[in-house]
Amino acid sequence: MNWDSVLSTLTQAPGVSGSEMPAANAACALFAPFCDVTVDQNQSVHAALRADVPADAPLLVMDAHLDEVGLVVTGIDENGFLSFAAVGGIAGRHLPAYEVCVHGREDVYGVITSTPPHLAKKGDVPTDFSHLRNDTGMTREQLGDRIALGSFVTFRGPTQRLANENRIVSKALDDRGCCAILLRVAELLHGQKLGCRVVFTLTSGEETTSRGSSTSAFALAPDQALVLDVTYAKTPGSPESTVATLGGGPAIGTSPVLDRDIFSTLKNICAENNIPYSVEVMPRRTYTNSEAFAIAKTGARVGMISLPLRYMHTPAEVCDDRDLEACAQLAAAYARSL
Repeated sequence: MNWDSVLSTLTQAPGVSGSEMPAANAACALFAPFCDVTVDQNQSVHAALRADVPADAPLLVMDAHLDEVGLVVTGIDENGFLSFAAVGGIAGRHLPAYEVCVHGREDVYGVITSTPPHLAKKGDVPTDFSHLRNDTGMTREQLGDRIALGSFVTFRGPTQRLANENRIVSKALDDRGCCAILLRVAELLHGQKLGCRVVFTLTSGEETTSRGSSTSAFALAPDQALVLDVTYAKTPGSPESTVATLGGGPAIGTSPVLDRDIFSTLKNICAENNIPYSVEVMPRRTYTNSEAFAIAKTGARVGMISLPLRYMHTPAEVCDDRDLEACAQLAAAYARSL
């Protein structure tokens, strides 16, 4: 699979939590050669793998969330500057001078305002959005009906390689990187004889309400679920508790909500196939879609595979294509083991 092409297609399609359809449409086109694909009323993609499987075989769902963090327009002043609020977890200190795209009746390019260094107060690090605005370069009259209150805003961050050729930088790798991994799993398993039915869910709303995973888990009622999401990769100054490294393979999660047997099986598969990995210990919640799949209806046994990622929830998230492939190989091997 061409990771660059797939990631560019997925990450550059807008899909702020609550407005995922452009990203869902892009995903549907990619999964269609391998799966029977539908989109539910919550804008989540369900892709049922076409494989040689008994009709009464247990159901394994592999999940990654489709939505991305972004902003929403909350006001337009007399000079055309847009005030906004965060959709998902975004730190105010990151935002000044970000390039953005406002998705209204038509797309409008914009830049988040910033204070020049010689005018900034010493030690002034913004933590909220109250003083920031989105500058489109247009007056209120020029904006007209292009932009309305409630219009979503995405960050602009192209998909490209860093000087280290294994490193890929882009916006929305959380969690479109894991959506790409699921596509690779579909490619690996397509047409094979398996002991389980496999449905890939690319779910909406994880960054805000988990509505997509909650409703998909209820509708599909899987026997087991593998949830794929990103985790923090080590950077200079990162907490000592950070276990994942770029190029170091997947992080396998353990938590009270996660199944211990699946955890052990995932580790054993890595050992048997020389897949490097780390263990991520989450003593309470995982803060991912895992909880939704674990408690829907009578509940499913859930395992978790995480993709190491740097600079999460920014327009320049960084992952390693060796980790993308390792996560895919691990998830595919798990499906074959059932």
